[in-house]
Amino acid sequence: MKDMTSSATAFVAALLLVTVTNLMDEVHSIQFKPGKTYPDYCSTQEQQLSREIPELSTNSPLLSLNETLKLLHVTTVIRHGDRTPWGRHTCWETYLDKGEDTAEWDCSISSLSAAPATIAIEELNTQDLEYGETLKSPSKQTEISYLSGANPSFMFEKRYDANYSPTHSTHFPENLGDHLGGTCQLGQLTLRGFEQQRYNGRLLRNAYVKYDKQVLNSDSDPDMILFDFDEEETETQYGQRVYDDPSVYFRSDDDQRTIMSGQALLSEMFGDIMAHHLNLDANKHNPVIRVHTSDRNRDFLAPNEEICPRLAQVEHEAKQSQDWKNEFETSEEARTMKKFADEYLSGWWRYADSDVAMDCFMTTACSDRTLPYALDVDQSGTDQNIIDKYRSGLVDRWVQFHTKREWFIYQYNSYEYSKIVTNPIWNDILSGLLAFSDADKHEMAKAWPDLREPSKFALYSAHDSTIMALLASLGYGVSDGRQWPAYASMFNIEIYKMDLGPVESEHKWELDEMFPTKTAFRLVYNGQVLDHNIAGCPDEEELCDIDMLIVHVFRFSNITDWEDICKVERVDDKDDQVVIKDEDDNVITVRRRSGNAAATVFLFILTAFIFSCTGAFMMYVYLTRYNSVKTTGVEQSLSLNHGNDIELTNALDAAVTNSEGYGLTPQNDTVIT
Repeated sequence: MKDMTSSATAFVAALLLVTVTNLMDEVHSIQFKPGKTYPDYCSTQEQQLSREIPELSTNSPLLSLNETLKLLHVTTVIRHGDRTPWGRHTCWETYLDKGEDTAEWDCSISSLSAAPATIAIEELNTQDLEYGETLKSPSKQTEISYLSGANPSFMFEKRYDANYSPTHSTHFPENLGDHLGGTCQLGQLTLRGFEQQRYNGRLLRNAYVKYDKQVLNSDSDPDMILFDFDEEETETQYGQRVYDDPSVYFRSDDDQRTIMSGQALLSEMFGDIMAHHLNLDANKHNPVIRVHTSDRNRDFLAPNEEICPRLAQVEHEAKQSQDWKNEFETSEEARTMKKFADEYLSGWWRYADSDVAMDCFMTTACSDRTLPYALDVDQSGTDQNIIDKYRSGLVDRWVQFHTKREWFIYQYNSYEYSKIVTNPIWNDILSGLLAFSDADKHEMAKAWPDLREPSKFALYSAHDSTIMALLASLGYGVSDGRQWPAYASMFNIEIYKMDLGPVESEHKWELDEMFPTKTAFRLVYNGQVLDHNIAGCPDEEELCDIDMLIVHVFRFSNITDWEDICKVERVDDKDDQVVIKDEDDNVITVRRRSGNAAATVFLFILTAFIFSCTGAFMMYVYLTRYNSVKTTGVEQSLSLNHGNDIELTNALDAAVTNSEGYGLTPQNDTVIT
């Protein structure tokens, strides 16, 4: 018998992962305290309620023809729920002192896992696999995943309490304890965070699921429903059930907080139909949901300087810019914040990194732990001495100051940082969306070999930095840089198919012009529709042609270029030219100096990368007539006649490069803060 260890390990991503809670051990109640002021970041029940996914507005020309629309797909990107601190910080002088509630974090929610069922291993052993070889047959992979869910004889509960003294005995050395001093791991999802994601699952179910048994959307237009559980009840074969891959695509990095957040959301969204199918299964196989992930230090769902060192360089450049110095070092507000931190928070040096500053404040405030007096708005908000010294609204201004500092990096130099971060993310998202477009399948397969099989629902469980980068990559109208993504934030991309052919209407010609591909998208972020903020999308509609999304993101979502883009750059500043080189001293581009050198030294850094490969998939456009588009507030018309859904055009290339078409942000280093 061949060694099957590696083959069995290949199915770890398909293990049944569930959760358990022990409310008796819960230190901090899941319920938020009545009367207490919580930042929006915390996502209280009331705050989440305001993020309900709205129905399509009926107050538009298109929605008067709503019988021609059909919802095909939804991609959802979430931030994980409430968590413990991601690092061991010394947030203020007493933060780690014994007896302080910030010195020790205990968790009562744990991850459970089970090895694949014996029947699955036995079936693998019949496949005559070589050592390290994986199954080639998708149908056999599907069968093994299904068999893996056979009821296990036991499960494993993962607890972070091995280096912990529950009696707090002094004989237990401090250097053996976990980073947070209790039974929580760094950045662990809390019970409150788990419930936040269950609520997200409810929001998605209420928006996209029909189930008469639960009196859920029984009277809704069937074309606006993504999943009809009444029809899916009898579909019990693995691989064809509504929550199976590829119908549901679940992507997460390998953090506990992101994987469990996705589990909580999916269990709430599909729990009813899963339970029904389990009751019908004579073998009682637990549903197995695949989570697609990667080595954590190689993943790209959050900014990763280890695999993309250019990100650290862009951040450094942003912090060395004159705009940064003017706003965050020498301005009156900057001096006020530093003076406040020195006086009340044991020194500004603790908060040089805004990510640390927000982690310190928000994890303490959102978990009902003790804040320094000056940061507790319910205690110090009306303190006249503090108001006289620092003006009113100090705590809100503290949060805004650090929020703007963080967003500055994402928006710097025409959103360069965000575009680099989201290159592989948009590549992955588009791998699921392009299947619903009218692009020529043969050409698309050549240019985009990693297209996934079409899914109805794709879930990306990620981080605040993921959502910040995605929003910023779509331009200033989408991201104003004033809000840090809250716990359990949710970013949805809905895809609709439309058929305007037989409809007679005074708006028919206009709609044909607005939606040349007859495939539309809607962006909804925390309950707010964003399409009208995207340059090139109609102001009076909530939907926009999918071309507009692809035109915005395609030029920086070519995964082939990412390795080159991520190289650290070196600038040779010569007489009348700026020469950009990579870390290996290879010339990337040469630019003629214009204006002030300090202001222009990093203009168009990515342009040569993005447009250097003429055979690459640079742009996706399918416009058969004149499209009226917006750029910096001015209406323009760009004539583009294409014989193919995927076509490289010099006219469009030049228009995008010079920011003359589709409302793309001008290529300069102006930063909007």
